[in-house]
Amino acid sequence: MDRVTHFQRYLAAPPQTPRSGMKGEQVFGRIGCAACHVATWRTADDSSLEAALRHRQFKPYSDFLLHDMGRLGDGIVQGEAKGREFRTTPLWGFRIRFPVMHDGRVSGATLAERAMRCIEAHDGEAGPSLRAYRELSKQERNQLIAFLDSLGRVEFDQDGDNDVDLHDWSFFVGCRTGAAAGKYAPDERCRIADIDGDGAVDLVDFAVLQQAFTGRLYGSVMVVP
Repeated sequence: MDRVTHFQRYLAAPPQTPRSGMKGEQVFGRIGCAACHVATWRTADDSSLEAALRHRQFKPYSDFLLHDMGRLGDGIVQGEAKGREFRTTPLWGFRIRFPVMHDGRVSGATLAERAMRCIEAHDGEAGPSLRAYRELSKQERNQLIAFLDSLGRVEFDQDGDNDVDLHDWSFFVGCRTGAAAGKYAPDERCRIADIDGDGAVDLVDFAVLQQAFTGRLYGSVMVVP
């Protein structure tokens, strides 16, 4: 048990690429999703914690609290949670999770399908956010989906196969700007190659790419349905 606990304690957070600033995250906040799916937390500044865990910012997209979700409830009573209540499911790693929702009830061939079904299932305290979502334009919905697609995307993985290979290398080369900071906005595709988020794809990003590069032409490190 000590070894299992040690392993879990030092697991890295799922990636988010690009890391922030997408228009879809602004839509996410505007329609009220961020009230429960709180983006950013920070670990305790406790001297008893290891440096790797102490006072570190992370982005789980959850408040970790119980909420009455109406018809979305699973009827299970556990501890303080009544049948219509459950803890806000963290959204980090959303694009690589299948199936999704707190009880795994939602599946679908594409991320957009899974996201739409999850959103439409919301009820209870999330009812106002669902109604706000239904009033979004098609462009705003697409922006929201693109943001959710960033949660779990491996850095530099432009084709979304969860591997950094020669296809992604070619994409990086095509996006290279040198020191021209500020060229790429957060929603532009080349921002996937801009790891430090300064708007430029340059030698700083290349140094990180070297560490992530696998060199594979086909296949992936992680199989996702």
